[in-house]
Amino acid sequence: SNDDDDDDDDDDRLARRKRMQRETSRQLARRRGMERFTRRSSWWVESPSFEKRYLIALGEKVSLVMIPSHETLNPNGGQDEGG
Repeated sequence: SNDDDDDDDDDDRLARRKRMQRETSRQLARRRGMERFTRRSSWWVESPSFEKRYLIALGEKVSLVMIPSHETLNPNGGQDEGG
């Protein structure tokens, strides 16, 4: 009957709306996570903690940054693991 078809259409619309809301929530959560990361990262150019005085060159996809003498990219503090 037509009433059953209308109910199915309503269910489909509700299911689509729920999927869209869930996807929107996931995207917002990813964005918030990335924003938290960029705020904390001193290496991220858009981060408030990024020190622009260390920026040497900024390209479309790559940046060249001078490493301050008091920082290191090596978690071992620049020491070799072997010795």
